[in-house]
Amino acid sequence: MSVSNAFGGPLTCPVCGTRTEGVLPGASTKLLDDAEQFDRVLRAGDRIENLDHRDLEQVYYVVRPVLGRSAARALERWTCPHCQTPGWFVITYGDERIQSMEAVELTRSLLQSVDYLSLDFFDEVFSREPGNGFEHFAQPDSTRMWIPGRVKPGFIERLPLPA
Repeated sequence: MSVSNAFGGPLTCPVCGTRTEGVLPGASTKLLDDAEQFDRVLRAGDRIENLDHRDLEQVYYVVRPVLGRSAARALERWTCPHCQTPGWFVITYGDERIQSMEAVELTRSLLQSVDYLSLDFFDEVFSREPGNGFEHFAQPDSTRMWIPGRVKPGFIERLPLPA
């Protein structure tokens, strides 16, 4: 059975500067596959027993393989509870724990530096919501930008993002 767990702060909004200590609105994962942990809020420093790259590949799109490396970076979605601005944060997983969480500005170089993208990423990119930065970006009809479980090479370079 797969359950959803929330992520918790602290995280500082890059737009309004508010520091969120509690549960991060809009940020969740199905990384823990244990019904007994359904209400667990995951935070930086938390241990996740037996965590490895295969677990991460089940809940994220792979940008680049992490084989042979001890840490992996994943991009996740959240919404600042103060200013209601949707945003992104990077989680660093390693040594069977969440090593860090940091709010980030979405840039091309950031996307090229992470190992995994949230499963929400493509929904956001192609939603064309006003103000999300992607409202004028359209996926070509004949070309998918991801293949099962993986980001297609060249996709990140096509996004209308600052370098």
